[in-house]
Amino acid sequence: MSEIIKITSENINSIKSIVDKYSSCAEHNIYLFLNSSSKGDINVFFKEGECGILAHYTELDTWKIFSEPLAPEDLKCDLIFNFLNYINGEFNLPGKKVIIEDIKLPLRKEILKRMKYSNKYRCSRLNYSLSWPVFDMSVWNGDLMQGGDWKDIRYYWHKFFKEHRVEFKTAAEVDKQEMINLVHEWKKQRTTGDRASIDIYTNMINSNFEGFDNTRIMCVDGRVCAITAGYKLANQNYYYSAIGIYNRAFDRIGEIANMDDLIKLKKEGYKLVDFGGSFGKLKDFKKKFRATNYYDTYVFSIVKQ
Repeated sequence: MSEIIKITSENINSIKSIVDKYSSCAEHNIYLFLNSSSKGDINVFFKEGECGILAHYTELDTWKIFSEPLAPEDLKCDLIFNFLNYINGEFNLPGKKVIIEDIKLPLRKEILKRMKYSNKYRCSRLNYSLSWPVFDMSVWNGDLMQGGDWKDIRYYWHKFFKEHRVEFKTAAEVDKQEMINLVHEWKKQRTTGDRASIDIYTNMINSNFEGFDNTRIMCVDGRVCAITAGYKLANQNYYYSAIGIYNRAFDRIGEIANMDDLIKLKKEGYKLVDFGGSFGKLKDFKKKFRATNYYDTYVFSIVKQ
């Protein structure tokens, strides 16, 4: 039996258990999903048996599938098409456009292959793709900052801590408004081409980072200057550093905050650390930290013929 369920405080735990059981992507976290909502969005769960899909229904009568379906790999494509048939079938739910966010290449290929034989739906052109750096902490040696590869960051690391008073706090130790002010500073400094939305960050701050395992606030000379935060995927030693924002009050502060995040996570024993999807200048920035591997995800739309 298939059904679309509006997520509420009464049913969130049962949905969370499905998310945790089938978590296979960095964004498979029920609280990250809820905080990713924009104003006016309705958070829903398409449930089919013991599997499902997290989705936002927007004010523009558009559905947004949030990351990959929560199901075994061989059922993910079926689940997406069952979702399409459900919203366009006898229930005649509004919204003929479905945006599929951040799926990996194997699933995208399977969807495109099946589209060749469909007379009901078609895929739009690719909206954009993201590159996700992953750090295998058993081989990543940035914590030592030794050798020529780390010479530049090593110099600015020591210079920064020598010239400034730096404190690290948890979110519980910092005023929410100070963190929200940082989010607005970060938004203003982004370039026009960046896809920067502050809703997700302000939502997380206001929810006290519910569902997150770590929050780390960097204060420089008494001023909140950077926030890093993330969580461990259920039943896996895989950590997603979901937030990494900072202002430009001091030179190279972004490198300092991100290096600190990685060093701390290695000390805490995480095996794999995912630094999040990006493209353009942000993708180039993340290359400085020398990830051990990368993977890509894709965002595109499916519309009814």
